[in-house]
Amino acid sequence: MKKINWGTGIAIVYTGFELEYQHRLDEINRTNALPERIRWKQEQQEVIISYPAMFKGKQISGKVEFFRPSDRSKDLSRDILVDAENSQRINISSFHTGKYDMRIHWTVDNVSYYTEEIIII
Repeated sequence: MKKINWGTGIAIVYTGFELEYQHRLDEINRTNALPERIRWKQEQQEVIISYPAMFKGKQISGKVEFFRPSDRSKDLSRDILVDAENSQRINISSFHTGKYDMRIHWTVDNVSYYTEEIIII
């Protein structure tokens, strides 16, 4: 059995965190470099997310996550399901009113992207 001393364990955890952080920065930079950003709007009981037109007809996968800073028990997550118009409608009628951080992790052609917006419901 191989022993890992305490200092090595910390270095491994820190390196993992650094890699995850760098991966997120790369996703943000790729998103910011797109000629068109994700657009979203809130209408009555729905959030409508429109993905960049350049990806129309391509397979878009990922998650839309709604984080409630004041109460983690109210966090919600939805799979990305894009319609023929390259948009997604998310019913928010069951969401509690208040502030959410909407985080969109999405992948097209094996390239990942990330964007984050604040939404008030």
